[in-house]
Amino acid sequence: MKELKVYGKSIPFGIMIWWDKCEDAAMYQVHLYLENKSCPNGCQELTTVTVERNTFYHTFTGLADQRYLIAVSAENREGKEIESGMMSVKPESRFEVYGYTGG
Repeated sequence: MKELKVYGKSIPFGIMIWWDKCEDAAMYQVHLYLENKSCPNGCQELTTVTVERNTFYHTFTGLADQRYLIAVSAENREGKEIESGMMSVKPESRFEVYGYTGG
């Protein structure tokens, strides 16, 4: 199986991820895991999002100040995983406002 390149950026209370296009993909499965050393495999799955074939990003918001693992897999029309990749990232825990003068 080929490796899918996955990239990420921490945003205030969230994570934006994107990945390289897989030509044979019919859809992408995006898995969000909480890195948790007390779990048997070190991670706890929080959600899975299905993304259509012409979209190459997803944003998770409302996240706590924890480290997360994101795994993206490309599936063909038969539902077989043909490429996959993952990354670990921690969201920003603050929100900054620039240019606000009040009033």
